[in-house]
Amino acid sequence: MKERHSTSKWKGLLFAMLWTISLGMFAQNVIVKGNVTDANNEPVIGATIVVQGRSTHGTVTDIDGNYTLVDVPSTASLIFSYVGMQTRTVGVEGKTIINVQLLNDTELLDEVVVIGYGTSSKRDLTSAIATVDAEKMKNLPTASVTDGLAGRAAGIIVQKAGGGLGQKSTISIRGGGTPLVVIDDFVVPYSDFENLNSDDIESMSILKDASAAAVYGARAGDGIIVVKTKSGSNGLRFDYSFNQNWSHPTYMAKRIDSYETALLNNRINKMYNLTEPYNAEALEAFRTGSDPYNFPNTDWQELTLRKFAPENKHSLSFQSGYNQSDVFANKLFASFQTYNQESMYKINSNWLKRHNLRLNEEVIFKKIGLKLNFGVDGYIETNRQPLSQYSNSYWYTWSHIQNNSTMLIPLNKFGQPYLGFDNPLVELSLESGYNKRETSTINTTFGAELDIPKVNGLKFRTSGNYRMGFYDGKAWNKTAKQYDLEGNPGPEYPMDLFYTKNKATQYTLQYFLNYKNSFNDTHNVEATAGFEHTYGFYTNTGLGRKNYVFEIDQIGSGPASTMENSGGEDEVGRAGFVGRASYNYKKKYYIEGSLRRDGSDLFPKDKRWGTFYAGTVAYAISEEDFFAPLRDRNILNFFKIRANYGQIGLDSGVGRFSYLPSYGYNERGYTVDGNLVPTFNEGALISNDITWYTRNSTNIGLDFSSLARRLSGSLEYFYMQTTGYLSSPSNVGYTDPLGTSLPNVKSDGEHRRAGFDATLTWKDTAGNLTYEVGVNVTYFDQLIAKSWSEDLASQKNPYKRGVQQTGYWGQAYINKGFYNSADEVLMYPRLDGSTGITAGDLRYEDFNGDGFIDGNDFVRLGKNGFPRANYGIFANTSYKGFFANVLFQGSSSRDLYMGDVLRGGLMYGFMQDFWTPDNRNATYPRRLAGNYSNGGNNGATSDFWLVNGRYIRLKTLQLGYNFKNILFKNVTWIRNCQVVLSGQNLLTWSPTTKFEIDPETADMNNYGYPTQRVYSISFNVGF
Repeated sequence: MKERHSTSKWKGLLFAMLWTISLGMFAQNVIVKGNVTDANNEPVIGATIVVQGRSTHGTVTDIDGNYTLVDVPSTASLIFSYVGMQTRTVGVEGKTIINVQLLNDTELLDEVVVIGYGTSSKRDLTSAIATVDAEKMKNLPTASVTDGLAGRAAGIIVQKAGGGLGQKSTISIRGGGTPLVVIDDFVVPYSDFENLNSDDIESMSILKDASAAAVYGARAGDGIIVVKTKSGSNGLRFDYSFNQNWSHPTYMAKRIDSYETALLNNRINKMYNLTEPYNAEALEAFRTGSDPYNFPNTDWQELTLRKFAPENKHSLSFQSGYNQSDVFANKLFASFQTYNQESMYKINSNWLKRHNLRLNEEVIFKKIGLKLNFGVDGYIETNRQPLSQYSNSYWYTWSHIQNNSTMLIPLNKFGQPYLGFDNPLVELSLESGYNKRETSTINTTFGAELDIPKVNGLKFRTSGNYRMGFYDGKAWNKTAKQYDLEGNPGPEYPMDLFYTKNKATQYTLQYFLNYKNSFNDTHNVEATAGFEHTYGFYTNTGLGRKNYVFEIDQIGSGPASTMENSGGEDEVGRAGFVGRASYNYKKKYYIEGSLRRDGSDLFPKDKRWGTFYAGTVAYAISEEDFFAPLRDRNILNFFKIRANYGQIGLDSGVGRFSYLPSYGYNERGYTVDGNLVPTFNEGALISNDITWYTRNSTNIGLDFSSLARRLSGSLEYFYMQTTGYLSSPSNVGYTDPLGTSLPNVKSDGEHRRAGFDATLTWKDTAGNLTYEVGVNVTYFDQLIAKSWSEDLASQKNPYKRGVQQTGYWGQAYINKGFYNSADEVLMYPRLDGSTGITAGDLRYEDFNGDGFIDGNDFVRLGKNGFPRANYGIFANTSYKGFFANVLFQGSSSRDLYMGDVLRGGLMYGFMQDFWTPDNRNATYPRRLAGNYSNGGNNGATSDFWLVNGRYIRLKTLQLGYNFKNILFKNVTWIRNCQVVLSGQNLLTWSPTTKFEIDPETADMNNYGYPTQRVYSISFNVGF
């Protein structure tokens, strides 16, 4: 009986389980149909519908907005999305018909943008501000965040000068100088931005005009880069990424070998009926390498360089957040990064290491309206370069690698460095010396923001920043031993050691009242008022000893009789009162004004303070009722015009205490009774006219979006006028009294810069494919309207003067090609001082027509070496876990002057295209030999040797896949798992490549570390 009851019990339980399972099985086969419309009940064509958590299980709407989706779990949720509209998530809940209405997405317009001392939304921006997508900066194979900015935003111009370790790109905003950098509300040295961990960046804004930058005062005349770092998120997140890079030169000319060089020299001598310097036996020895010590054939590149230079980067970050409703909230972000880079040298005597650390915390006490912020960050960067009697920089080392004759012996028969100057193997040897530079900073911030009770929208904020920066340099100048062929050591060179230690401390304190309120969603007001002051103190110390006897790289090991030391201290103070107010009516009509009362200790007390201002108006026409037909038909979803004018005070270039009498001190001025005694000398004449000079800025812009916000863009025109430059009358030809220059005074000098920048972007989806393409361009030019440094006589020469001229290269002769016959030599004027001119030599224009070619025929010509236009063309796509990003970047025409070695040498293959009677359209003039000379005619400065440095390059290419999409889609604790392949500087098109020179070369003789092409693989995982 008991057994029968038990059996029935189990049968009933089994039946219930099967019934439940069958219900679940049937629940997985729901077919969902429906229709997707917009706010006007018009069908949305091409809207994407996917099952949440299954990005590959989806469909798109047809021409009538209808869709059908099969095999949908009854408990699932569907995600409806379309570019320019708000994404909606709808639960199925067993339904088979689901109709959805998608509303216009204003999220992009309401995106928060960090501006000066505050934030705004893209919708409400009235100034020229560009943003950089920080996510697009991830996984880039670059050593510095500056290297990754090229082509990514309108208004910024990024230039690279070679690829040396620690060589960062320079950034200009609209053609100006080095911009001011603000990180987390505080002005920091530009080097802090160069060494910033790009994974720490939450947002980046580029403030381009005076209305955006005026609140930062004197230091903001060249624009501002504003960065906000990450502060944590709700929940708990860990992210780790690893990048392994391999780099090699984009272009590096290969020198012709000894055999080719000998043949070429024989050929040139034969042209002049001279004895050929190399007989058949010598040629054969060079060709076969049978006698390497009498007839060397040295490939210096092969001996010293490897094919690829490795570098790697590890990044780890942690984010957490806790939110207790109406009581307390906390967010924490912490990160650590380590970066290691080696050089192209086979001997690892040149390397760079950097470590970054950051900790940000935000605490909110909701009941009392108090928010606290704490931050600590820092970095240590160490750069080691070889140092010897032959070389103390890349310029010397690479000049020897590239220019040393292949007919020199590198090593003796025992493999020891051979005797002789400028042997790169000696320079790179670990037995030679080194120059090790370590830069480190520690930066702390604190902020408190309090909601003022009973005044809605009023907040008081106080914050502080304390920064310490250190520089430690150690230069051990030692040259590795060299030997003759039999292994006998050669002469030894003296050994020296020098230490340099710098320390900089700076603090900034800020006190601000902020008010922001909206009245009936009609009248929107915002105001900021505050005070900021900064103090910095700097010390530097140098000590060294020379002629070391022992190879011990310690300061105490050198002879005391050779000791040297130096040092100094400096301090700087700044202060400013800041005010800004803005008002808009229904987000249609905008007006904004800002003011800064700036103080600088560079000026006398009665001229220390200056007041500078900016004003802006804007009109969002698309918010008008009459604009509704265009808006509703997606012809123009958004359209705003804006204009602003502002003035910024400048104090750059003003010497400290130049308004006070000064004296110079020389510790070794005279010898008295055999002893060195110090002396003083009178300093520069003082001026009571030292004060601020000003930059006036005008900006007119428009922003728009169209076609359901798939197409968007902006266009800006800017004009800047700088006046009141400080200059000495001695610069323009006045007589110097008392044997010293006249003091600086405020001049009537005027500089103008104008141009435009624009951006255009298209975003769309096609099924599971999401893509974005766009272009940005920046153009400017500038001139000196009234010169403060050119004398009147020079200004009267219309062909040479610098005043009233837009960007040009310089002054030179205008070349007229080659003399092609003896008759032409007799027919045309010749360069003053030239001799033996004949066919194949360069001919110059007699510009002033006086029958002579001399300095009076020098004229202004060429394009300025700083590019006047830069652009970026980008495309970003994603499809079912796959993604690809591509960026082309380029610059307009700019002239580069070919170096003397590339003008007159014979080491590279392209140099063999020289003039001969059978090759009259050659790249080079005739080659000279023996006593045949032309008095330096062909080497005279002329436009013949200008090379156009314009270029377009495939700056970045990224291909990646996120394994979370399929492989780990059901692993809840893995949030992200990506593999990314990247390349930097993969392809380049430029006239400079004809000479195997990269357009962003460090030196036009190839005497610099080459610009690098980089290949990278990255792994990113998030938990």
